[in-house]
Amino acid sequence: MARVDAVHMADAAVVGRRRTAVHDLLLAAITAGLLAGAAMMAWVAAGAALAELPPWHPLEVAAAAFTGRDPVGAGLGGLASGGLLWAVVSVALALLYAPIIPRDFPFAPAAMLGTAYSFLVMAIITSVVLPRVNPLMRAAMADVGGTWVFGYTVFGIMLGFIPVFRRRVFAR
Repeated sequence: MARVDAVHMADAAVVGRRRTAVHDLLLAAITAGLLAGAAMMAWVAAGAALAELPPWHPLEVAAAAFTGRDPVGAGLGGLASGGLLWAVVSVALALLYAPIIPRDFPFAPAAMLGTAYSFLVMAIITSVVLPRVNPLMRAAMADVGGTWVFGYTVFGIMLGFIPVFRRRVFAR
C-alpha cells in the first residue's frame, strides 16, 4: 500500500510540475507578447511621426483589416480595433515562439533568436498575409520606410524576455 501511495504522489508531483511549466510559459509569453507589441508600436509610431504622419497611423492601417477601406480618420473605434488586433497578433506570435525557447536560456541568445523569428514572421506577414488580409496596411508600410524593419527587431528583442519571465517572474 505504501508503494502505491508513493507512486501516486510521484505522479501528482510530475503533473503539478507540468501544470506549473505550462502556466509560467503561458503567462511569460502573454506578458512578453504584449510588451513586445507595445514596444514595436512605439517604435513604428515614432517612425510615423518622423515621416510627418500622425503617430497613431499604424493603428489606423491595422484597423483597415476589419473595414477594408482607407483607414485615415477611423476615429476612436478604429484606433481601438487596430490596437486590439495588434495586441492579439503580438500575443499569438509570442505564444508560438515561447515553446521553442528553453526556460533556462539566457536573455541575449533568446533575443537573437527572437529577432530571427520576427524577421521570418515579417517576411511571411508582408509577402503572404497582408496582401490578402490588409493590402492597405501593406501599402502604408512604405510610408514609414525601414521603421518596420526596426520595429520587428524591437519585437524580437523583447521576445528574449520570455525565458527571463519564466525563471524570475512567474516561477513558483
